[in-house]
Amino acid sequence: MGISELGFVTCCYFASLKVVPQIRIRVKHVCKSALGELFRFAGSYQLVNLLQVLYVSILPIATLRAFGADYAGIYALSVRLISPAAMLQDAFLLSILSGGSMVYASGSNDRMQDLLHNSFKVSLVFATVPMAFMATFGSTIIFAWTGQSAPELRVALALVSLAAVFQGISILALVLYRISGKALLDSIRQAFVIVALLSATMFTRRLGFYGLLGALAVAELIGMLFMIYAVARTFRVFRPAVLFLDAVRVVAATMGIIFVGALVTQIPLPSAGLRICATVRSGMIFVACAASLWPAFLVSRFMTATEGRTLFRVLWARRSNPSDCVEVASV
Repeated sequence: MGISELGFVTCCYFASLKVVPQIRIRVKHVCKSALGELFRFAGSYQLVNLLQVLYVSILPIATLRAFGADYAGIYALSVRLISPAAMLQDAFLLSILSGGSMVYASGSNDRMQDLLHNSFKVSLVFATVPMAFMATFGSTIIFAWTGQSAPELRVALALVSLAAVFQGISILALVLYRISGKALLDSIRQAFVIVALLSATMFTRRLGFYGLLGALAVAELIGMLFMIYAVARTFRVFRPAVLFLDAVRVVAATMGIIFVGALVTQIPLPSAGLRICATVRSGMIFVACAASLWPAFLVSRFMTATEGRTLFRVLWARRSNPSDCVEVASV
């Protein structure tokens, strides 16, 4: 695992030289006056990562101790299924960290406002749609995958997915806060969610399994609200009220997408093995939901036709003319 990480860093180094030839990583370029700032920024990042490792270990231990291996396995399966759905969000954050730093350094309030609004808008899609899909149809996927069909899986998936939505938006806000060079409120946020979840584990028996997962969602909600406050305090051009309207629209679009997927589940399939039928049905649901993405966003007015065309041209930039790419960049 360590060797793979070293290989990843090496590949990123050579890729950066190809994409931006002006990049030169040399020890001589690090001045002594900047070492303190580098240690402060990087060290606080590592502190947040260590606190996150502590945070994610709380619930598995509490679940195993209070409810036994079966419920611990249900939680582990839920988290395992949710993890691939969060990959879109993780990939998106890398571009926001680098591009956001450039926009912040430019000093343009208009560009910064557009960055904040559009990044939250995209993050709402990446966080809400995949998690809603997993919460609704995840039990079918798990049955096709493992052959297990515990009735507790549906509620567990719903609560873990809800917590993942809050966490996705919270982490985006953390990255946006970081591009300003500050490094305090994100650590406080991590401490808040740890304290909130640890407090809930003190009443594990009374809360029950579902109550403990609900406490996880509440802890992530607290962290999300705190980081939105941190972004609003750091960037005066950010308006949280606009985020609420976008959230309403993306929820409406997501409900339409899930409804289409639910209709597909009513299509009868030829008699075959139960896991084979579950696999085929999962594929049908995915295709139907993917096909309804674009119409749902247009009907809910979450995305305009112009924004959709711009996004399409960005995704297919390699097949476009160079002049088209310049026009997309200007938009």
